[in-house]
Amino acid sequence: MCNYRILSNNNCGNIVFCENCRNFQIAFGTTIVFFSKDQYEDFKIEIEQQNLFYKDEGFSMHKNIQLNTYSPNVKMILCYNELVKLVELVEDANIMEEVDSILQMK
Repeated sequence: MCNYRILSNNNCGNIVFCENCRNFQIAFGTTIVFFSKDQYEDFKIEIEQQNLFYKDEGFSMHKNIQLNTYSPNVKMILCYNELVKLVELVEDANIMEEVDSILQMK
């Protein structure tokens, strides 16, 4: 049975971590994706790179940004505004992971 801990949440979705399965779950828009720790780390790098590459050039609602989900035949497709929201979600989750790590040391 899963034991979820919410790492971050905004009006577009959330990121949770299952204490039992040790997997991450990202619910964003109408999509939910499950990641192992390694896949989640790779996903974070990918969205950071996409965020650096894509800038709002007047087409912020054009869905042209593809992200791998590590599931065969499934990708997420986002507009720039959605990418910004996803980056915020992941950054907030990173902060919570760091806080949890510090608290476990004590």
